[in-house]
Amino acid sequence: MPDDDVEQLGRVRCTTPVRTAVDLLFQLRRHLALASVDAMAAAGMFTPAHLATEVRRWPDRRGYPMARRLASYCEPGAQSFGESWLRLRLLDAGFERPVVQVPLWWRDRVEYRLDLGYPWRRIGFEYDGLEFHSSAALRHDERRRTRIRAAYGWTVLVAGRGDVLGRSLRLEHAVGELLGRRPRTRRRTW
Repeated sequence: MPDDDVEQLGRVRCTTPVRTAVDLLFQLRRHLALASVDAMAAAGMFTPAHLATEVRRWPDRRGYPMARRLASYCEPGAQSFGESWLRLRLLDAGFERPVVQVPLWWRDRVEYRLDLGYPWRRIGFEYDGLEFHSSAALRHDERRRTRIRAAYGWTVLVAGRGDVLGRSLRLEHAVGELLGRRPRTRRRTW
């Protein structure tokens, strides 16, 4: 292993954060790899551009095209694995790359943020994970989304873990209908 891929942490030699991220892109399943490198980039361990450069060092490694594509999807603004997974589903379906953490301004301040969205179409996406969505939180989220729909004129699609990790393509077809495009995918591959 090249010396510039290794660092010393106390008495332990380990790979640098960016080399670790590169290895994750080559070794993990696609959705887990993307979510992991998003989280590492969010923590400031590297920039997406640095990650892409490092992946390009390994063109002969098995899985290179996939790793290079996933590196290009790296987004430090994602705030959860679920958001990364949802973004990957949209990209796999052939839709444009959504903006993360879309701010919705009311007068002179940001009133809300949507997990993902297409601001130019006023279409937003929210990922509802299990851990933060008790019945009280769900009621709050629905009031918030009702206001976003009414006051801002946005369409908001909500996806949960089953929608994102499940085999159904309902999500892709719903998005395609809103965008006036057919999803590219016929089945989910991860």
